[in-house]
Amino acid sequence: MSSSERDDSTIVINYGRQILTDIFNTNVGPVNKLRHCNGINLATIFIIPQIIDGKTHLAIVGNTDNNKNQVIKKLPGGCSEKNETIQETIIRECKEETGFIPTEVTFIDYKKVPSNEKKEKDHDGDTHFKIILWVNKKTGSARTKNMVDKENETFDFIPIKEIMDDPKFNIGHRHFVNDWVKFLSFLKQEHLIAW
Repeated sequence: MSSSERDDSTIVINYGRQILTDIFNTNVGPVNKLRHCNGINLATIFIIPQIIDGKTHLAIVGNTDNNKNQVIKKLPGGCSEKNETIQETIIRECKEETGFIPTEVTFIDYKKVPSNEKKEKDHDGDTHFKIILWVNKKTGSARTKNMVDKENETFDFIPIKEIMDDPKFNIGHRHFVNDWVKFLSFLKQEHLIAW
């Protein structure tokens, strides 16, 4: 499906204008018209909480680190493709990695980092932004083990305390979870996290 055929009107994005202004160095156009541009990679990082047995769990994906022969755990997410809107990237990546279709997300923060990924036809930027998104509302069902995902071997909801204490959890993503916790505290919504 080409970008022009995608319907990205079904998602609500709560965001700070400054985030988009900083990333694109422009304040022109509504958020749903801003697209991937040469020199910029947008990478989405999803925080998807779910209460299970009275405790907050987070959606976590994992893949094998061939150098260490162990599974590395991380938050789901991925990069924009050429000519995708931000909405299109969010919907596609979330569905591919988790099975869920986000209907409302909130920008938590973003990190600007040099791209250390091999340049590919769909990821041709030198500047890399990781956008941390809290998935407030979603539809669909979680991935099952038999769902094909070329990048991640495992998917599960793991208690927040357990994943934060797990040495196999990506350290950068640990910081992103802390950013989310601080964000909830700022909103006075700490009650959304049940440790």
